[in-house]
Amino acid sequence: MDFSPLEKSENLGHLMVKLHDVYNEYKQDIFGTVFSQNRISDVVEEILTEDNITEEEQALVTEILLALIKEAESKLKAAIADRISVIDGAPHKLSFELANNEIDVARPILENSVTLTDDDLIYLINTKTGEHWQSIARRRSLEDAIINKLADTNDTMTYNALLKNFSIRLTHYSGGKIAEKAQKEHLLANGLLARDELSKSIILDIYQHVGEALQRQIQKKYNYSSEELNKAIHDISHELSDGEALSTAHMDAYEQTALDDNEDGESAGIVSHKEAFLDTERITKQDEEYQTALKYKNNGELDIALMIRHLRRKQFRSFICQLAVLSDLDPGLIKDILRQPYGKGLAIICVGLDISKADYMNFFLLTQPLRGSSRIVSDANISKAMSTYSRVDPRNAAQILENKFNSGEHIR
Repeated sequence: MDFSPLEKSENLGHLMVKLHDVYNEYKQDIFGTVFSQNRISDVVEEILTEDNITEEEQALVTEILLALIKEAESKLKAAIADRISVIDGAPHKLSFELANNEIDVARPILENSVTLTDDDLIYLINTKTGEHWQSIARRRSLEDAIINKLADTNDTMTYNALLKNFSIRLTHYSGGKIAEKAQKEHLLANGLLARDELSKSIILDIYQHVGEALQRQIQKKYNYSSEELNKAIHDISHELSDGEALSTAHMDAYEQTALDDNEDGESAGIVSHKEAFLDTERITKQDEEYQTALKYKNNGELDIALMIRHLRRKQFRSFICQLAVLSDLDPGLIKDILRQPYGKGLAIICVGLDISKADYMNFFLLTQPLRGSSRIVSDANISKAMSTYSRVDPRNAAQILENKFNSGEHIR
């Protein structure tokens, strides 16, 4: 691979030399595969985030990195894709090349990259299958046309990913498609009922095809009696004409995330419960991560976006220390709070700090490895976590924070 076109560049020359060196080390496997993969990814990130480069240099960088990716084996591609997926200004051709790869390479790009266009996503839905669809369904932002396109896949796992993605709002069309499939797959019906944007027609459609337990859940959530629902079904031609949503409330919640429906825990980038538990078992204000969090705060850089970015990279110690600094609580206490099954203490912190429900759900879902061995957050636990946040009184939350949780509120 020829790195020479940019080796004399004022801005990129030293980085291209560095990339050349670490790539040669990787090919010779001098330091071990994972170490050298990470070194290459680090340099690629440095190159792509370098300021003040010309359009010509950008084009050359793209071609060089495309050549590197096409020559690389899958694990290196996956490492580079993971790094590029969170770089907003990553070259489009590079992102699309990675997204059009095998799923272990494509997943982080499909889920996180803002470089992909709607046309890219439609092409990938048309040309790929299940796991690619599911990754697209987890994106933080999806246009209605993409949601409808995913609904046309008729794929249960893709539907489940859409239902668990609270940062998007289901369209009437997609809700109807999922409801149709939910007539025979009641886990999807459960997921639909966790959404706030369902139209009355979809609710009634679900009600007709599920068992008594789910019917009671519908009655409770929407404050309907069975008589009212049955009357609405009987008079459906009049009741369903407007298709008006019962709730216009829209919650922008979690990005997707590392949390998916693959139960084997073997996928690249997944942190097991045991690893996350041991890594955060002893954590104090003297730790480097806490001091770094203090520096972020003093520099005005400690914000929700930074914290979620660390969570997405499974940097739980950093996140714990950042939340500790933000809330002025001990990191050991934060660690214990994050291990609660339904997020009560976390909800108190978020409400007390005026952190939105959407970001609270991001925190809750992305810290799942701290709470259990499975990467899946059950629908029941998602519902409980959301309800927990809604029940917290802001004045009480502020008081509990001021008292440093000395009342033991987080463990009740």
